Amino acid sequence: MRVVSLELTNFRCFEKRKFDFAPGFNVCIGDNATGKTALLDALCIAVGSFLMGIERASGRLPVEDDVRTVTIRHNNTVTREPVRPLFVECKGWFRGFGPYLTRKHGTIASVDEVESYWWRSLGAQRATRKGAVGIKYLAELARRRVVAGDAVTLPLIAFHGTGRLWWNLRDRRQTTAAAGPASRFSGYAHCLDPASDQKGFAQWMKRLELRQLQEGVTIAELEAVRNVARAAIPGCSDLRYLVNDDELVATMSDGEQLPVSLLSDGQRTVLGLVSDLARRAAVLNPHLGVEATQKTPGVVLIDELDLHLHPNWQRRIVDDLRRLFPEVQFVATTHSPFIIQSLRANELIDLNRKHGNYVNESIEDIAEDVMGVAHPQRSRHFLAMMDAADAYYRLLDEAADVTDPTRLGALKQRLDALSERYPSEPAYGAFLRAKRLARRLPGDREA
Repeated sequence: MRVVSLELTNFRCFEKRKFDFAPGFNVCIGDNATGKTALLDALCIAVGSFLMGIERASGRLPVEDDVRTVTIRHNNTVTREPVRPLFVECKGWFRGFGPYLTRKHGTIASVDEVESYWWRSLGAQRATRKGAVGIKYLAELARRRVVAGDAVTLPLIAFHGTGRLWWNLRDRRQTTAAAGPASRFSGYAHCLDPASDQKGFAQWMKRLELRQLQEGVTIAELEAVRNVARAAIPGCSDLRYLVNDDELVATMSDGEQLPVSLLSDGQRTVLGLVSDLARRAAVLNPHLGVEATQKTPGVVLIDELDLHLHPNWQRRIVDDLRRLFPEVQFVATTHSPFIIQSLRANELIDLNRKHGNYVNESIEDIAEDVMGVAHPQRSRHFLAMMDAADAYYRLLDEAADVTDPTRLGALKQRLDALSERYPSEPAYGAFLRAKRLARRLPGDREA
C-alpha cells in the first residue's frame, strides 16, 4: 500500500490543494495553523478507508469539524459559514494481494499490483462511503485470503499523534491482547488513534513471553520487536516483559535493567513508536517471521516527528525509520531543521510554498531559506541589542543638531532608556555611554 497523491477540497484550511508523495519518507513543514495536522488527518481518512473491509476495525470518517469555513461580515455582524461539499480524493498503489481476478475488456486477468483511486466526501447530510467501494473490495479480498490460510502480506497502517508519549495516556481502551490466539487483523486495532496503545503492547509482550517460556520455542514476532528496540534506542541491548516483576523492562548495554516508565521522554517516545509499528507488522504478517518489519509495506503517519528528541537524535531518526521499516511509506510533520537536513530530494512538503534547496545544506541555511527564520546565526537577544544600538546611534546623530532644550531633553530621555534596556550587559551599556560622551551633547557631563 502506498499513497501517490491526495487532493483536498474544502477540508479544514484547504480550499483546493493537491499533494504528491514520495514512496519512502515525506516530511511536511509550515508555520503554525497552515494545515500540517490537517493534512495528516485527511490522510487518516484516506488510508483508513481500507479498514472498511476489515471486521472489527474502524477508520475515520469526515466530520463537521473538518468542513472549511469562511468568515462573512454584514454591517457589524460576523458569522462563520461552512463551505460544502468536502472531498478527500486519493490515488494509491496496492501490491501483494494477488494473484486475484479482475474484469477488463470482458476478460479475466490475474493481477498482483493495482493502482486505485478512491474518495470520501461530506455534503449537507452525512459522510458517504460510495467513493471508497474499490479500496473496500481490496480489503475484503485480503480478508478472504487470510481466512483461506494464504500467506498474503497485509499493509501496516498507523497514526502516531502528539499524544504518543506513553505515560500521558489514560487507560481508556480495551486491551488489544486478548486471551488465546489473536486474529491477524487485530494488528489494525486502534491503528488510527493518535495515542499509543501502551497497554495493548505490554500485554502482547507478556502473552508471547509466557508462551515462549511454556513451549520452549523462539517466537519470531517477539524477536522482530526486540531487534527494532535494540536498533532504535542507543544503548539498549534487550526489551522484555519480566513476568515476575509484571513490568516491561529495557536492558541497557551496561547491564542495567530499567522499567520503560523510567526511560527518558525521548527514549520512551521512540520506543513507543517503533515497537508499536513492529508489533503491528508482526501480528499482521506472522508468515514473515523475524523479517516482518523489513518486508511489511504500509503507510505510517507521525505528527511532530521531533517530539522530545535531542538534536542529535533528530538528525538520525529519519534514517533509523528507513532502515527499520524499508517498505513503509512515512508521512510526518516537523519544526526541526535537523530532520529537514536528513531528507533526500523531493521528500519535503512545504505548506508555505517557499522552501529553497535543503539537500546537503547547513542548519543555518535551512533555518533561514527553508523555514523563514531571520538571522539564525544570532540569538534574538543579540539581534534586539543590535537594533537598540542602531536606534541609539540614530538618536545621537539627531540630537547633535538640536538646539531646542525641550526636544533635546526628550531625546536624552530616549537615549537613557535605550542604554538601560540591558542591565545584564554592562560592557554593552558602557560602550553606548562612551559613544554618547564622544558626541558631547549639550548639558552632558562625564561621570
